[in-house]
Amino acid sequence: MQTSHLSVCVSGVVSNHGFVPASSKSLIEAYQRVTSKWELRPDQAASLIGMPAAEYASLSIDSFAGFTPEQTKRLIACLQVYAFAFVSRLIVGKNMDWLHNPADVDPFAGASPISYMISGGLPSVMLTIKYIKTEYGAA
Repeated sequence: MQTSHLSVCVSGVVSNHGFVPASSKSLIEAYQRVTSKWELRPDQAASLIGMPAAEYASLSIDSFAGFTPEQTKRLIACLQVYAFAFVSRLIVGKNMDWLHNPADVDPFAGASPISYMISGGLPSVMLTIKYIKTEYGAA
């Protein structure tokens, strides 16, 4: 059965080095599906998780060595943005206008949500989640 939403289960362990996902393969696949739905260029997808564009371009599910703890946090937060936006009906069909259009509300201050998240890193992604949850009642 095929659905229009993204389903992903993220599990792993916390070590002295941060969160180590049990399945980097599932994280890569989920993130690539989300960035495709968001219509991001590869350089934008790389920047969003704090990965050099060249490294992201050569990202292969079969040969992936692992994310840094910061990249893992960013990646999971981006998946949460997608999930909360879906639940709150910000995403209707393939309409990604909300993500790419300038927003004059806090926290975006005139930037598009995607530009805001890319330029501000993990704190901006977390504030985007907070915005969606507060503004649209996503649980």
